[in-house]
Amino acid sequence: MVAVSGPRSRGYEPTRDNAARRTPYLMAASVRIEDEAFSDLRYEVLAQVCHLADASHALGKMALLWRQCTQQQRHVLDASIVIAVLGPDGVAGLEKSRLGEAIDGGVRIRGTKGRIEWLGKLRKNARKGGLAKAAKRQTRGSVKAANSLPSLCPPAPAPAPAPAPAPADQEHDLAARPRRAPSGDHQTFIARFTDLFSAKNLGTPPDWKPKAKHGMVKTLIEKPGGLQEALRRAENMFGAPPPFPGPPYELETLVRYWDRFAQPYRRATNVGHYQHTGDEEYAGGEVDF
Repeated sequence: MVAVSGPRSRGYEPTRDNAARRTPYLMAASVRIEDEAFSDLRYEVLAQVCHLADASHALGKMALLWRQCTQQQRHVLDASIVIAVLGPDGVAGLEKSRLGEAIDGGVRIRGTKGRIEWLGKLRKNARKGGLAKAAKRQTRGSVKAANSLPSLCPPAPAPAPAPAPAPADQEHDLAARPRRAPSGDHQTFIARFTDLFSAKNLGTPPDWKPKAKHGMVKTLIEKPGGLQEALRRAENMFGAPPPFPGPPYELETLVRYWDRFAQPYRRATNVGHYQHTGDEEYAGGEVDF
């Protein structure tokens, strides 16, 4: 067992959005990549050991591990999860780059201590708030029941109240109706986006509870090209994303950076003093380099 000491990993910072505050049990934990992480050479080392494309690719992989730690509220992940994200050399890559260390029971992801506990506190406070509201409702019910007991000297009966107006009843009926489930193009986009998101996040599906997300879906499928164009750009975001914006890839990312996912990104390669993209056609003859 190799123990690696040193400063904890830079570049990881959790964020809490409005959806997280509203639904702390169902929200998907997110992380923020600090600017200084993009110049940290440890991600270059991780990319070399794990045979990744470059440091940005390694940084995106680490974001998945940080997100998993936040979601599970654990500083130590199973080695199988690390290998699933970074490949067969994942554990060795974390130790070589000093971004993690193998210990009894798994792999400790460095830099998570003190940065992932916010989600656990949200969940704990939500449970306390739910219990307090339940107790308050029970107290109100007890007071109402006590007030409903007949008095020894009941007052004179009050005149019968006027019947409630019809519009008020109609509004009550509309409020009591459950939200209609999405259908058509809306449902088709949600199903496909859920598959793409889950494949990139170790089987964790996105949270569709916030109403704002359904508004985003409507915005996407109403853009030029409709449903097919929205699905194509979502597939580009998950399958062949450009260097910016980086992961994690959420529905908000697709809405905000719509133009960046118009085409699948292909990394250019350099040959000598010439740039080669893979789209050139060879016209024959000899070429001197």
